Amino acid sequence: MSDAGRVRLRGGPEGSASWAYATEAGDLVVECYDYGAEAEAHFGNDVAFLVTVASGDKARVFARLGGEGTPTDAALVALVAAHFASYFEARRWLDDEGIPYRHDFDSWA
Repeated sequence: MSDAGRVRLRGGPEGSASWAYATEAGDLVVECYDYGAEAEAHFGNDVAFLVTVASGDKARVFARLGGEGTPTDAALVALVAAHFASYFEARRWLDDEGIPYRHDFDSWA
């Protein structure tokens, strides 16, 4: 996936950056890259948290976020960026909505 489809979310804890994007396989990913002092203190290095919504569930996310028209990857990523300031907000919403996702943690990001 090129960076052209990656959208940086506007918030999150200090020392972190959250992103939303669609993979080449068609899944939606929201990730947090934590390069802050707490990550260093707890894990000894930078870490990343990722949630991956399978391509088959993207239309559901699109509709629940109020998307209109064709649920393209670009439109979905734009909705995610408009609704959530960070990975943590997006993950909490997915949980609240009962939308399945895979959670990954990379301790050597």
